[in-house]
Amino acid sequence: SASDTLVAYNKAIMVRDSLLGGASFNELAVAYSEDPSARQNKGDLGYFTVFQMVYPFETAAYNTPIGQVSMPTRTKFGYHLIKVFDKKPFEGQVSVAHIMFRKSKDAKDRAFETYEKLIAGANWEETCKQYSEDAQSASKGGMLAPFGRRQIVASFAEAAFALTEPNEISDPIETQYGWHIIKLIEKIPIGDLESNQYQLRAKVKRDSRAQLSRKKMVERLAEENNWQENTENVQLVILPVNHKYLKDKWLFDNDSLANIELFKIQGDRYYAKNLYKFINNSTQHKNTQAFLYDEYTSFREESLIEYEKAHLDEKYDEYKYLRQEYYDGILLFSIMENEVWAKAGKDSLGLASYYEQHKSDFIDSTKLFAAIFTATERSIVDTLALKLPTSKAYLKLSKKEKEGLLAQYNGSPQLSLQLDSGEFIIDQHPVLQNLSLPYKESVINVENKWYYVLPLSDPQLPIPMENTMGKLIAKYQTILEERWLIELKKAYSVNVNEATLKKVYKKLEKL
Repeated sequence: SASDTLVAYNKAIMVRDSLLGGASFNELAVAYSEDPSARQNKGDLGYFTVFQMVYPFETAAYNTPIGQVSMPTRTKFGYHLIKVFDKKPFEGQVSVAHIMFRKSKDAKDRAFETYEKLIAGANWEETCKQYSEDAQSASKGGMLAPFGRRQIVASFAEAAFALTEPNEISDPIETQYGWHIIKLIEKIPIGDLESNQYQLRAKVKRDSRAQLSRKKMVERLAEENNWQENTENVQLVILPVNHKYLKDKWLFDNDSLANIELFKIQGDRYYAKNLYKFINNSTQHKNTQAFLYDEYTSFREESLIEYEKAHLDEKYDEYKYLRQEYYDGILLFSIMENEVWAKAGKDSLGLASYYEQHKSDFIDSTKLFAAIFTATERSIVDTLALKLPTSKAYLKLSKKEKEGLLAQYNGSPQLSLQLDSGEFIIDQHPVLQNLSLPYKESVINVENKWYYVLPLSDPQLPIPMENTMGKLIAKYQTILEERWLIELKKAYSVNVNEATLKKVYKKLEKL
């Protein structure tokens, strides 16, 4: 409530006055801070960089000079007093490996014994596997994912960032988890803006600072669209005493409130009943004036944005033309789908008739449908030639029978027999380009491998209809489109004003 907010602010001012008078920040943090962690860290948050604190807190910290205390800074958590002890450039991240000894009576002794072995020349990976008690990283040489200062325990981060050279090893250090020996793999500096821009944009969109750009946009829309507020009516509507609050739903106390005007956008009027419909669609409800005002602000913003969307055509010609282009394109696509593309695929009789009348269009001497067996030994393909003397014999095989045939020769890890079937470009295939016309079942040797080729088509004959459906449907679609256009021209006459058209051409030539 407003009274609670004032109490918190005055308390923050009182503590700030004490700090300015020379009181210890750490002692006052323990005494007054309502952050539970302050009992342990005495208000010390360490170093942080952007996106690691809520935006108002971050802004206040960055704008407060070293050694000074900020004014009370409000965030969604409450009021904060921030004292800045130091500032330094962002250090990027580090990639390190560690050997860990979990908390125990002898953990420190074991850590130093292992450290001495490493200093004496012991292999890091072997030592890590033998001694590290971090189960997740021990088998990987102790490798950890790269991290920044605030992404890991402070004492661990301090020791890791203190290392300067790759493969440098730290003295054993203690954390709340135990003892660690840290090895620096590499330091990862901050990237340039170009390489980080997409990541930064994504973070900004998720962060509260995104509301700043939204707020500026809404202010611009309010000015451009002549937004006018009836302040008295707004104050009347957001007073809880004028409404009933029942089971997460707001109701008007009387019908007269429902139709009072809150604001106008270019003459369009928005009423209290529109606001309450907006509020009752919200996922959260509170019986407070602050909640009602926040919801009114959101309603105002959404109304301005929706109005802008609805009138983009009137304000931006390029958008209008682009939208019309998309509309026309989608409309044309839909009509073509119904009148041509879908019809062609469904008209089996029409397809068959077209194929029979245009068989010569489906001869392609550059391609061959074939089944090609590849074997490591001549004896294998000779046996296949006896089992499958013709292409017809191959075509009779089921999928399961083909798999069984291959399995007879592929019992060992080595693949003694392989099968490749489909449509091939003859001149580009290392085996087929060695065949001679007329194509027939053949056993050939190419580069010390044996092949048994079963032609499944004759390049000199039309490709079977079932093997050329894609090309057939495309050609049939063209015929249907031509027929449809003839029908359209008969149904809708087009008159061209040639004189005007010539004038347009001349103007375009001058551009």
